Amino acid sequence: PCDWQIQSARAQLERKDVITVSPIGSGKTMTFWLFNSSGIMITITPLNILREKTEVEGNLFRIPAVNLTAKTAT
Repeated sequence: PCDWQIQSARAQLERKDVITVSPIGSGKTMTFWLFNSSGIMITITPLNILREKTEVEGNLFRIPAVNLTAKTAT
């Protein structure tokens, strides 16, 4: 794991809020899924396909996920 992933995991295990900014494909989403068992995760991305992928994969792993768009917000 990268240093920032370890820092993120430690902070989440201490139940602290975490904000991560890093490139696509760097391992952000999995880091949050693994250590955020009782909180809310908000992922913001300009890429439609990534929002849809995160929603589908979250639900596959029984992690409630919603792709919030103008269409789904109403």
